[in-house]
Amino acid sequence: MSLHKPVITLYNDTGIPMVDMNDPHTINVGISEFTMVTMACGLASEGHRVITHAVTPHYLRAWEAVRTLLAPWGYDVALIGSGEGEDYSSLGLSHQMSTAEMWLHCMAANIPYYFPLNRQEFEKAMSYREPRFIQIKKGIL
Repeated sequence: MSLHKPVITLYNDTGIPMVDMNDPHTINVGISEFTMVTMACGLASEGHRVITHAVTPHYLRAWEAVRTLLAPWGYDVALIGSGEGEDYSSLGLSHQMSTAEMWLHCMAANIPYYFPLNRQEFEKAMSYREPRFIQIKKGIL
């Protein structure tokens, strides 16, 4: 029996280019971002490294869990937000959020905010073992 726990990826009905969607450790939680973040915290509390993925503004639906559960406990959860500004504007206002706006939310919750400009910077942000928000511009991965 292996003592190494797998990395678990949770996403909210959006594709995520960095993982195999057929991997049994990749879970589509549906359009339920609050549940996604609370599940991530539960998994991280059991020693898993957890990645979550959503279109950036959709994390606002889960922000209470981020600031009251994820940040204070310091769980190893990477919140990956896709799109910035107008990247998904064709899908409506619910899919738009400025980089500065999300940065302010992260500052208020006391979690690091990363905006990698390339794959190398993304990998560095992923290597940290803390709660963190990683904003990726559409197409960076």
